[in-house]
Amino acid sequence: MTRRHAALAALILGMLVAALPLYSRWQDSRSAEEEDRIPSWEKDRFPSLTPGLHYWYALGHLNPRRRGGVVANTSDLNAAILHLEAIPADSREYAEAADLLALARERRDQPQDFPAVEEAWFLRCIAADEAKRAEIQEQVAREQPCRHTLTSDGRCVTWICTTGRSERCAPLANRQRIAQLNALLRGR
Repeated sequence: MTRRHAALAALILGMLVAALPLYSRWQDSRSAEEEDRIPSWEKDRFPSLTPGLHYWYALGHLNPRRRGGVVANTSDLNAAILHLEAIPADSREYAEAADLLALARERRDQPQDFPAVEEAWFLRCIAADEAKRAEIQEQVAREQPCRHTLTSDGRCVTWICTTGRSERCAPLANRQRIAQLNALLRGR
């Protein structure tokens, strides 16, 4: 081994030794984040959560895709409702949280009626999404000069991504239920 290689090896070893405390601190913070995801959070920390974190926790309790396909049980629904109720009306998360809160309460309080409520909710959300899409397309079509895609017949159009639309419009549904709801759209 040459002196150059020995010096390089010593430098790398020194960097690894210097980075070890940082890695250890990162691992500790990761463990703390994983503990925060445990449904039984500490009551004294609850008021200090930001509206965004309350919304994130609520989604974690409700969203079956985040729960390995398992639909939320009553304790998950209650925990999510508690988080959604804690979001103040002046926060930017409030509008989405209020909608999700209504859906979660419906699921908890009227489980036998929930499939019909979820279908209506899904169809209304998709319809609103389609209306917004049509509005954007119309606005783009009037745009001069065209900053988007100009078709061969001279129309100005934009592409709108609809990835995740079904999941957004059915936030409490697992994959099988989303497939059923999407079948409703194809049947219309």
